[in-house]
Amino acid sequence: MGEGLSTTLLAHIAVCMLMASSIDIDHFVAARSLSLKDAQNLQHRPFLHNTTLVLVVTLVLCLAQWVFCSSYYNCPFFAAMFFLSTISHHLRDATRRGIWLAPFGSTPPIPWKLCAIMLLMISLLPGTIRSLKTYQLARLLSRTPHSSTTGMVLSA
Repeated sequence: MGEGLSTTLLAHIAVCMLMASSIDIDHFVAARSLSLKDAQNLQHRPFLHNTTLVLVVTLVLCLAQWVFCSSYYNCPFFAAMFFLSTISHHLRDATRRGIWLAPFGSTPPIPWKLCAIMLLMISLLPGTIRSLKTYQLARLLSRTPHSSTTGMVLSA
């Protein structure tokens, strides 16, 4: 695609959008109806709006990717996509009803300015983590023993 967005990046953006939007399917499940009016007038929060669940699923994804992923550098990518897409939805909803951390309860509604700051901060997390991993990988590679006479890397 030349200078524009890559196809992979566009696919990742689409997946994040789908994950963030699909959270609201639980409104219809909880209402036991396909009626938008019923889904919007629930007396309680539907199950996918539980931020504790998001944190647990993110942790499980991180652990699973740590165990099963062959590339250390790209491992937490899907967990980060899941976390960012769902937590951004939860933060936007928290401006009305607070953050629901079952079984502990809910926070008071958060002000929109605080929500915007939190959204900005979490959107910077993946780049920061990737930079730290790149730095750690570079430090690890710089510690590789070199032969002082040939300049070649010795392999174990």
